Amino acid sequence: MRRYSQITIAIHWLTALLVVIAWFTAEGGRHARADPPYLHFTLGLAVLLLVVPRLLARWLGAAPRVEDPQSRWMDLAARAGHTVLYLFLIALPLSGWYAASRLGIQISFLGLDLPALAAPVQGAPGLIAD
Repeated sequence: MRRYSQITIAIHWLTALLVVIAWFTAEGGRHARADPPYLHFTLGLAVLLLVVPRLLARWLGAAPRVEDPQSRWMDLAARAGHTVLYLFLIALPLSGWYAASRLGIQISFLGLDLPALAAPVQGAPGLIAD
């Protein structure tokens, strides 16, 4: 395999686009209770959903082999960078879902109501929700 598949490339750029749009539509803090940023929530959950085929493709060997390998340290740095990016693509949407749950905001994705990840609170929602 010399190149990534067209589907893998499309998922990559769709994920990148959704991350950028989600960043621009972010509304954080306590005022999200009064006016929840539902578009932001939907985009974040879409990113989380797109991580699944990305990881499956990666684990199934859908990445092209490196023909001219760099030093061992470069390879290790690239692997560490990819790991951190995947952790962010998973942790950030989950932390937003958790924060919305703490704020008492019902989250739905494509018409499906999702369960709360935490019990809602009346006072300060906590560090992550802020």
